[in-house]
Amino acid sequence: MKLVFDIGYNYGEFSEACTLKHKDCKIIGLEANPRLANLGNQPKNVTIINKLVSTKSGTQVPFYVNPYHEGISTASLDFMENSRFNKGSKYIPNPKQTSTWVEPINVESITLDDLIKDYGTPDFIKIDVEGYEKEVIEGLTQLVPFLGFEWHEEEHKNILKIVDYLQNLGFTKFGVVGFFEGKLNEKITFSSSGDPYMDFPKNFYSWEELKPSFEDLINPERRVHFGMFYAKK
Repeated sequence: MKLVFDIGYNYGEFSEACTLKHKDCKIIGLEANPRLANLGNQPKNVTIINKLVSTKSGTQVPFYVNPYHEGISTASLDFMENSRFNKGSKYIPNPKQTSTWVEPINVESITLDDLIKDYGTPDFIKIDVEGYEKEVIEGLTQLVPFLGFEWHEEEHKNILKIVDYLQNLGFTKFGVVGFFEGKLNEKITFSSSGDPYMDFPKNFYSWEELKPSFEDLINPERRVHFGMFYAKK
C-alpha cells in the first residue's frame, strides 16, 4: 500500500500497524476530535487533518466527545442512543460508565471525494467512526480499490444500506472479520479482538454468497458481535 486514508484516526493505532507492514506508505488521518488531532509528534509519513468526514464538505457538523472514552466519541445521535455503550450488553453490564457525551463541538466537514481530489486515490480506506460510517461512505461517489468499515450488530439496518450503496458504486467482493460467539460459517473470519488492525478476511465473496452467513450471526438486541466489514472492487 502506498496511500491510505485513516478515517477516525484516534490515537493512531491503525496507522502504526499499517506503517509496520508498509513502511513507505503515506497516511492521511482524519480526526474530528481537536485534542487528538493536535497531540503532535506524529510519524513523518502521517498527515493529520482535524475535520469530520461526512456527506458534504464545508459544513459544521456537531461532534460529541466522550471525555472518559475518547474512542467512542461520535457524530451519530443514533449511536449515542442505541449502541451497546448506552444500552449495555453482557460485556457492558453498567453502560453508565461509558455513556457520557458532552455538549457537541462543531467540526468542519469534508467528503471522501474531496480527500481523493486533494491527495489522490488511496489503496485502502479504513473507517472507524462510531456509528457514523454510513455518512462517511455516502461522501464517496467513485470506486476505490479497497475499503473497510467498523460495524456493530445493533447497527444492522445501516450495514445493509452501506452494502447496497457500495454495490451501486461497483464494489463486488466483500468480507467480514469480527468477534462472534458460537459456531461460525467458513465464510466469516473470527478475531478475538473483533476489529484487528491490518488483519483482513481470509476470503472475499459476492454479497449474495456472504449475506446468509453474515445475517445468521446478527442479533441487534444482543449488542455483542462486532468487527470490520471489507469491500473490494
